[in-house]
Amino acid sequence: LQGRIEALDRAGNPTLAFQASGIEGLKIRITAKAATEAAAQALIDREQAEVRSIVGDAIFGVDDTSMETAVLALLRERELTLAVAETVTGGLLCARLTDAPGADGVFRGGMTVCADDLFNDELGVASDALASAAGARTLAAAVRDRFRADAGIATTGMADSTATALNATDTVYLGLALGDHLEAREVRLPGDRRRIRQFGVISALNLLRLRLIGSDREVLMR
Repeated sequence: LQGRIEALDRAGNPTLAFQASGIEGLKIRITAKAATEAAAQALIDREQAEVRSIVGDAIFGVDDTSMETAVLALLRERELTLAVAETVTGGLLCARLTDAPGADGVFRGGMTVCADDLFNDELGVASDALASAAGARTLAAAVRDRFRADAGIATTGMADSTATALNATDTVYLGLALGDHLEAREVRLPGDRRRIRQFGVISALNLLRLRLIGSDREVLMR
């Protein structure tokens, strides 16, 4: 957005600014001045279109939209259902989905297992294969089929449950099963244990969001 910001600085109105919102993402704030509220809103609407043309599918919502409400809305629009399986995120993915408006009829359920061997009993996925991209992909397909959903996402990895350093990083694997499409991504997530779990949830949801809108954008955090 640097070029656009420079152009707006010369014009003086409207303006762009950024607000970091932790795991919820980076907000692009558009501010406009005009004689009436309607005129100011018209300036904001035009600038929002300009920003979208530059930033593209990295934008997932407007105002107070969360990643999970954006994903649930896409699923509902396409008449699709979702199931999830978690190891490394410890149930946070299920919690965020069930807390979000619009989950009823879309989110079919999930499994959170910390003893990896239970996945073999419940889903037929061997515990020694979980901590890999292939394991996450297999797990996403297995939980989708178990809950008879249209889509499945999985988070797994080798995160150290004792990690507390804010500058720590851990490898998390994200799995996605959407129709005939299966994929997995390896991401390196920053922060202490709590932040790694939170970033893992957002990253998994964003992977699903991007594929629902037909984007081939990579989901990478390093």
